[in-house]
Formats: sequence, C-alpha cells, structure tokens
Amino acid sequence: MTPRTPDLAVFVELETQVWEALRHGDAEVDRRLLADDFLGVYPTGFAGRSDHVAELDDGPTVAEYELHDARILTVSADDVLLAYRADW
Repeated sequence: MTPRTPDLAVFVELETQVWEALRHGDAEVDRRLLADDFLGVYPTGFAGRSDHVAELDDGPTVAEYELHDARILTVSADDVLLAYRADW
C-alpha cells in the first residue's frame, strides 16, 4: 500500500486559523486548534500550548501576518510537520 501524500493546503488552512485566532485575540479557538503536545519554535525559544494560549490573556497579539514557503515533512505514518516562514 502506498502512503498517502499529505495535503499541504489543508495544513496551511489549519495554521491560518491559528494565526486568525491570534489576530482576533481568541484564546478558546487557539486552544482548540493546538494539540495538547504542541511545541512552537520561535527566535526566542520554545513554547508549549499553554504558553501560546496565555499570550492572548491581554487580547490580540498579531495585527497582520503573511505565511510563506510552507512545506510538509512526513515524520511517521501518523505525523507530519508543517514548516513555514511567517512575517508579522
């Protein structure tokens, strides 16, 4: 059986929903979209799901954003990694 190729557009759309939650300051949407074991990689270090959601305690954290150069890396039969550049 040939493994199914992940649909990049589906993952970019899900990631865009996270960025929209940041733009609107919607912590509940942010929490719902991120996996329990979410790990964000930032220039300042790493952040877990609770750290990411807590950033919205004082409202929106992003005024505008653009996602570029998205790519999918398959890491196992059940897992993929979405990598991209974000300008905000």
